[in-house]
Amino acid sequence: MNLRARLGALCRRLALHHGRAVGLWRRLAAPTGVQWAEYLRRHGGLHAMGERCSIQTNVVITDPAYTRLGHNVSLSGCTLFGHDG
Repeated sequence: MNLRARLGALCRRLALHHGRAVGLWRRLAAPTGVQWAEYLRRHGGLHAMGERCSIQTNVVITDPAYTRLGHNVSLSGCTLFGHDG
């Protein structure tokens, strides 16, 4: 395992468990949609998120506190506007 992969794995652990080193994780390891959805579930401030979601890192959620996602949702390259959008 090379140094970049090790740093990416470390940053992933820090991001998922503690909410730290998120930008570095995105640059080094390029998280998958499932990994990014898991990060948002834990640290994104969403109102609710169902199971088996996939959210790409280029998705913008303007008002996460009012966002509720159901089961099996996949988001890619979009912007979700909040209640005042």
